[in-house]
Amino acid sequence: MNKNKRLSVLLVGSYPLPYGGISVHVERLYKFIINSGDECQILFTGFNQSKLIKNDGIVWIFNIVKLLKLKKTDTIVHIHVSALRNLIKIYLLSRFFKNQSKLITIHSGTFNKKLNKQSKFKHLLLRKVLGNFNYIITVNTEQKQLLSSILRINSDKIVVIPAFIHPISSNENFDYKNIS
Repeated sequence: MNKNKRLSVLLVGSYPLPYGGISVHVERLYKFIINSGDECQILFTGFNQSKLIKNDGIVWIFNIVKLLKLKKTDTIVHIHVSALRNLIKIYLLSRFFKNQSKLITIHSGTFNKKLNKQSKFKHLLLRKVLGNFNYIITVNTEQKQLLSSILRINSDKIVVIPAFIHPISSNENFDYKNIS
């Protein structure tokens, strides 16, 4: 890859804060990418646009003009999910951005329990959906092993990366009186 070329990344996941969970990871990754000098936008897939904070880097899924412009770019689409509950939405997004490089990060530890309890048909659907991604990021090795053994996904396509992104911290403006 050309080191001088800036990356362009589209993050898809819950946002903005204070939702917690995945939105914390999406926000930190967004700031990390921007601070690294690359381009990043967030695709807000919720229905209520009024929850959007004022940030030009956030695109609402129902803003068709911006969505179609994104589709024509050479952006990396990175979808963040908890336990793959929204399979139809994930599948539609993966097909909409079919020409872009796509990653999916599975954040939730409950994914493992749910995968073990699902039917063979659901496994087939999951395999079909995950087959649309260039890489699958899991947050632990057990998830990688389950995807490889149960869904028969090539383990070279699965990367284990802890979900933790170190927050930028400093003692500046730290109120020591409010420590509990």
